[in-house]
Amino acid sequence: MVGENAGSKREEHEDDATIPLKSTGQKLPSSACDDDNTTPNADFSASKFVYVLAFFSAIGGFLFGYDTGVVSGAMLIIRKEMELSNAWHEAIVSATIAAAWIFSLFGGYLSDRLGRKPVILAASVVFTVGSIVMGAADGKEGLLAGRIIVGVGIGWMSTTVSVYIAEASPAHLRGRLVAFQSVLITMGRFCGALASAVAFTLYPPVTGRKQPVLMMTTDLLTATKAAGAHLSHSHHHLPFRLQWLDVLNFSSRRYMLGIAAIPAVIQFVGFLLMPESPRWLFSHGKPEEARKVLQRIRGPCHNIDDELEAIKASVDESERELGYRRQRGQTANVIIQILQSAPVRRALFLGCLLQMFQQIAGINTVMYYSATIIQMAGFYDTAKAIWLSALVASVNFICTFLGIYLVEKVGRRRLTLGSLLGVVLSLAFLAVGFMIVDSNGYAVTEFYHDKTDLCNSASECNECNSIIDCGFCFMDNPASGGILKGSCLLSKENSTFLSDYGPCSNLSSTAGFSGSAAAGQSPFIYAYGWCPSPHGWITVLGLMTYLLFFAPGMGPMPWTINAEIYPLWARSTCNSIATSTNWFFNFLVSMTFLTITEILTRQGAFIFYCALSTVGLLLFWWLLPETKGRTLEEMEVVFSRPRSCPVPWGSWTTKKSKTGDMAASPDSGPESSKNVQFHDSSQI
Repeated sequence: MVGENAGSKREEHEDDATIPLKSTGQKLPSSACDDDNTTPNADFSASKFVYVLAFFSAIGGFLFGYDTGVVSGAMLIIRKEMELSNAWHEAIVSATIAAAWIFSLFGGYLSDRLGRKPVILAASVVFTVGSIVMGAADGKEGLLAGRIIVGVGIGWMSTTVSVYIAEASPAHLRGRLVAFQSVLITMGRFCGALASAVAFTLYPPVTGRKQPVLMMTTDLLTATKAAGAHLSHSHHHLPFRLQWLDVLNFSSRRYMLGIAAIPAVIQFVGFLLMPESPRWLFSHGKPEEARKVLQRIRGPCHNIDDELEAIKASVDESERELGYRRQRGQTANVIIQILQSAPVRRALFLGCLLQMFQQIAGINTVMYYSATIIQMAGFYDTAKAIWLSALVASVNFICTFLGIYLVEKVGRRRLTLGSLLGVVLSLAFLAVGFMIVDSNGYAVTEFYHDKTDLCNSASECNECNSIIDCGFCFMDNPASGGILKGSCLLSKENSTFLSDYGPCSNLSSTAGFSGSAAAGQSPFIYAYGWCPSPHGWITVLGLMTYLLFFAPGMGPMPWTINAEIYPLWARSTCNSIATSTNWFFNFLVSMTFLTITEILTRQGAFIFYCALSTVGLLLFWWLLPETKGRTLEEMEVVFSRPRSCPVPWGSWTTKKSKTGDMAASPDSGPESSKNVQFHDSSQI
């Protein structure tokens, strides 16, 4: 159904009828500047404030990225400090994701009711509290609680930030500004991985490596324990150095996790100065305030009449449709409206698919477990694994800028498909890399014939790790030829760090950290679920190739596309549903990765992700339209058209018409909007 205002505008401007509806050209009384006085730099001045607004908004992405990056390295230390099982490891990693998934479901409702700005401010406060709790936690239970609190803030932030940026951005900058959130996500991941590496280097969990004074304290502590002193009951009587030792033993982990509170505070303070979304203000009966905010964002001499008219037309259409539904006795529930509107339902289905395949392509498996994957590939020195993890995260960060550059040049569809194709190939390369690593296992040379378990039957490392509860114990001695005295031993009950007998049965929690042997500790290392290998560089190269393809496209595009394809009345709710889909599959993948590697082997896990990504590539080639250059108010029209299977080159080229003019192919960019109308979605 076409509104009366829309119809009158269409009659006056039949040749350029489009959505948003064109203005009559008459200046509204409240315009800040006359057209004649509009400066050539008006767009530039508008852009400067928009970038500031996008920066403070997108700090929410940095917080999520930092949490992802820091966990990858910190878990190598935490797992040994707290002697975590695979289940606890997965639980601590996944707790934030589960909380983000659950609370993202409420983010859209809160954003619609309270506004975009209050939800982002509240999320900053919650994240700050969670970071402090994680940094202060002494045990795995406190750490788990902090991870859950952080997840609440991330869930609210993820549903609101991209919508806020999209609603405040002009159409020609929207793709880049929404994708800027992904830049800060990857920047956060890199900073988190770097923080893990630096904190580990400055405050290693190997006592005495860089603090000779503390070595004396360690010896005193060891001697005191050996003498049978009741240390746990007299801790407050210890010398200051012993208490300082306890602080240093946990300082690296505390710094890694607690420092995330700083950017959250910066976002809170900065966002106090940011305006509310102009589209939210207009939809909640505050047109004058919306005009002031939009004028502030666009610049004092930028004509905003056309944009305001388009927003008003969209809001009026939504209100008229809601009135028709009430007259017919239909429900006003927004979820029911979404399900009954074919264009919105189709857009939501696509949005959820984008978010789902972003996760099942394995990105957060790579980011959460990058240091663990690197260790699986044979880099058993923890310091080296953490620094290599930081290198991998830097590739993710740098390549995201490529997506920012390309999104408004090649379009969303082309960038997404090209990225996903590269992801498929790099996941296959990772699987092959693990096959090569596994094909060169070290031999078992030490046997314990007095033991009757199956572990003693293994002849080399990979065979040993294929036997349940068995691990490969070896001596790391580069001066004498590298890997020596390899043996396959039964793991101690409820532990993956110690064997039940043999030289790996009494290792300290720092075994495997660089310098542990030099500090007078055992040179033996217990490899459970992985094997040392000289070919681990292949896996590191595979991880970097994966991120080279993922970061420009599949990283930012699901967020960018979801922020722009829904009508105003359904935007927050649909974005909340799509975001919760992302978090659900994020949780599912991260919670099952270690288990999948045990069941399918490491190469089998990446073959599995490769197969899923291939399915996504085929679906998006068929379902994904181009949205580049369109206003937010035009998107419902894009999804009103019937789907047609494109020819392979249809979305990559422009076609020449019979008249000789260049015309965009159906999925390559903005199309003519003539004769486009708003529809009563219940009748579509």
